[in-house]
Amino acid sequence: MKRIILIMTAVTVGWFPCTSAAADTLEQLIEQVRKESAKEKREFSERVERFKNERDQQQRLLQEAKAQLEELQQRSDTLRSSYEENAGSIDEQQSQLKQRMGYLDELHGVIRQIASDIQASLENSMVSAQNTRPR
Repeated sequence: MKRIILIMTAVTVGWFPCTSAAADTLEQLIEQVRKESAKEKREFSERVERFKNERDQQQRLLQEAKAQLEELQQRSDTLRSSYEENAGSIDEQQSQLKQRMGYLDELHGVIRQIASDIQASLENSMVSAQNTRPR
């Protein structure tokens, strides 16, 4: 048993070459090994805890990104459907405008024709012949 402890301490001393002071006795060496072992366990626990915290933070960020993506996709769908509805409404209103413009163009043509007819009638009428003002 003592032989195993001596072998383990010898191996451990080889693993911990940076011990602060050389051990004077076997008891001091064992105490140094225990302290180093406790220190390594504490550092390992801290690394594991840091890793878990970083993993949890990454999970939160991923969930936030997924939620934001879902929200933006819903907004995109809403805007797309609104755009399509508006495009249909614009097409319908342009069709109505063309129809009404056609009516107005036709009315404008009729009014011009009537104005031309009236002008010709006035120029040829007796009332215009009596008008002595030069044009």
